[in-house]
Amino acid sequence: MSGFSPSWLDLREGVDAASRSTPPADLLACRRGRTGPLRILDLACGTGANLRYLAPRLGAEQEWTLIDNDPLLIDAIPARLAAWASASRGRFSRDGAGAMVIRAPGFECRARTRVLDLTGELEAVGTDDVQLVTASALLDLVSMHWLEALAEYCRRREAGVLFALSYDGRIRCDPAAPGDERMRELINRHQRNDKGFGAALGPVAGSSTVELFTGLGYRMQTAQSDWRLGTHQRSLQNALIDGWLGAAVETAPGEAAQLEAWSRHRRMQIEQSRLRLDVGHTDVVGWLP
Repeated sequence: MSGFSPSWLDLREGVDAASRSTPPADLLACRRGRTGPLRILDLACGTGANLRYLAPRLGAEQEWTLIDNDPLLIDAIPARLAAWASASRGRFSRDGAGAMVIRAPGFECRARTRVLDLTGELEAVGTDDVQLVTASALLDLVSMHWLEALAEYCRRREAGVLFALSYDGRIRCDPAAPGDERMRELINRHQRNDKGFGAALGPVAGSSTVELFTGLGYRMQTAQSDWRLGTHQRSLQNALIDGWLGAAVETAPGEAAQLEAWSRHRRMQIEQSRLRLDVGHTDVVGWLP
C-alpha cells in the first residue's frame, strides 16, 4: 500500500472533518445499543483522525483498534490524541494494559494500535467481536478482490460499516481553464493503478461498496463529502496540484509539457488567491437489519 506522510495527513484533517457528512455517524449513534462499549476497528488509521472525528459523535463508551502498515504513523498517534483530548476539554491517559484512554464530555474511549499490512489476509486482523468497521480515504485505493474480502469479513461478524471520503472522480476548478478535463481524465486513470492491493477501484469505490454490501444483506446509505477548498487554503491546493501533476505525467508522459503548463497556471492563481477547488468524495454507511 502506498504510504502517506504525517504532514500530508495533518494538512488534510481539517478539511476532511469539515467535508464529512454527519448523518451517517448520527445514524450509527442512534442505532447502537448502550449496554456496553462499542467495539470499533479502524483500517488504515493514519494518525488517528477517524477516531478524532467519530468518537464525540458516536458518544458513550468505545473501544478502538487502530491499524496501519506504517510504524511512523502509528508512533504519532499518542501525541496527536493527547493534544486533541486536551483541546476537547478531555483527559488522555494509559490504562494498566497500556491502552490509550480518552475521557471527554459525552464519551470515553480506549484505543490500541497495531502495525499490520492490510494488503495481506484480513483474517490476520482478528477482532472477532468488532461491531463497527470503519476507514477514511481508503476504499478508492483497494481492489475489488480486497473489497469483496472486506465485505465478507464484516458480514461474518455482523458488523456495521462506515467508510468515509472515498474519492469519486469529480474535480472542478473555478475559474475553469483549458486542460481541466484532460487533467481529470488522467488523474482518474491513475487512480485505477495498483496501490498495493491490486488494480484500484478509484472513482467507483463508493458505488462498488454499496453494491457488494447490499448483496450481503446490508442496508446502505451514501452521502457526498466533497472537499470545497477556498482561496485561503493555499497549502492544500498546492499539494493537490503537485500530486495531480505527478499522476498525470506518469500516466501520459508524452503530454508533460502541456500538463506542466496547466499546473503553472493553477499555481499562479493560488498565489493570487484566485483559485477554488472542489474534489468529490463519498461517505458510505451500512448496517444489518
